[in-house]
Amino acid sequence: MNVQDPQTFYQNCRCFAVTLAGIFAFLFRHPALLHISQIQCMFSSFVMTCSFLFGMAFFALEALTFYECASLTHLNSWTETFWGRNRWYTSPAFRTLTPLVVLTAAVAGAFKAKPADVATSWSCLGRFDPTTRDFWFPLALAHSCLGLAAFAYTLEGLFKRQNMPQFQQVVDEYLKPLPPSRREEVEKCQRNYGLTAIGPWLLYTTWLFLALSADWVVSPTN
Repeated sequence: MNVQDPQTFYQNCRCFAVTLAGIFAFLFRHPALLHISQIQCMFSSFVMTCSFLFGMAFFALEALTFYECASLTHLNSWTETFWGRNRWYTSPAFRTLTPLVVLTAAVAGAFKAKPADVATSWSCLGRFDPTTRDFWFPLALAHSCLGLAAFAYTLEGLFKRQNMPQFQQVVDEYLKPLPPSRREEVEKCQRNYGLTAIGPWLLYTTWLFLALSADWVVSPTN
């Protein structure tokens, strides 16, 4: 992993988060599968929910990186300043940890407020019905906000790329004396706008359908 390349870092983190969510969903979807307790079931649900949200957050951060490249804020690097700009809020610790801490706290708050809706005897993914809307609404809202943020940053960055060619000329002049690998880091960030616009909504849909299927498929019938 190249720590000087934010886009690569975000992509690797997103892959880890989505993989972790998939593993937990596959192994711990039904508590009877591995004979796990209710507490373990709730923990599994917490990890799955956080992992899906983290994946959404890394999509938004990747879109933000594309937007900042298009806006001449910085060029896909943790350490290299662009025209002398060095801002504390672009540091890897602040930019990565802040959204993860906020999202973890939000999920923990939702779980604490409605613990009975987190897991059931037949599903570790909770119940998805009208009586549990107070539990699912903040989680769905968090996914929606992150998806909209990624989409907005992508559209704004794409608008500047297409309608402000002078910005790209500045970038080209800046990259001329630098190694080709550095140019590739910037250009690959500028090529990835399609994924950052659509990818978050595909991940959101995956999480939503997973929650729906857990309740509708294995709900006990009267």
